[in-house]
Amino acid sequence: MQDGFNLGWKLGHVLSGNSPQSLLRTYAEERKDIAHRLIEFDKAWSTLMAQPSDQFENPRELEEFYIQNAEFNAGYLTEYEPSMITTNNRHQKLAEGYPLGRRFKSAMTGRVCDLVPMQIGHDHFADGRWRVYVFADDVAPGASQPLQDWARWAEGALSPELFDTKLIHRQLHTEFDVSDVPAAFKPKIGKFQLTDMEKVFGTLEDHDIFEERGISKDGAVVVVRPDQYVAGVFPLDDTAEIEEFLAGVVPAVRTKAPVAG
Repeated sequence: MQDGFNLGWKLGHVLSGNSPQSLLRTYAEERKDIAHRLIEFDKAWSTLMAQPSDQFENPRELEEFYIQNAEFNAGYLTEYEPSMITTNNRHQKLAEGYPLGRRFKSAMTGRVCDLVPMQIGHDHFADGRWRVYVFADDVAPGASQPLQDWARWAEGALSPELFDTKLIHRQLHTEFDVSDVPAAFKPKIGKFQLTDMEKVFGTLEDHDIFEERGISKDGAVVVVRPDQYVAGVFPLDDTAEIEEFLAGVVPAVRTKAPVAG
């Protein structure tokens, strides 16, 4: 499934004219090693499955083999190398819990508009869009200048049709209102341009996503590819670098907004 997902979103972006054809070359570059490892796993697994139960020295050998390889089967051991769609680890320390090139891992948060506690990853749909998770700094909602500057850039650069941009504040989700956040996180969508209020999150009393995922007190921006692998981690106070990266995959990003930072 991950193999098809990897190729599918890239074909979609190229055929729709949103990305250059060079994006397609990353499919073989990324999946060749994964395919080899999968074949080796399947050979070992099928050999064990075909072995008569009375020939196992350890009656739990089959179970232990599967458990040891469970993360690989789920895609969590896949780690893509730097490329046009995965950055290097220059800013990894800003979000240590989201390793570059690895599957995005969810965490509990509180959605502000309706005060619902939820796994933020459950709002991460397979719709071909990039996800941009903006983790705010430790300034009170509505008072962070870096966040305001970032949001002004995003309003012009990140189309809701291609980028699903979410804001996560350090404060409890019950302690601030969506009116405290910039318009970039309340996009107008659909035929009737209705305001989407479901992009703003806070922490919970018993779950702090900032601690659980090692987010810097200065904030961070985590960009996730359409196939749910972490593409890049960027500083909150510099949009130039994130624009440079995203424009290499979606050129329209560069033409829509001035760069801050």
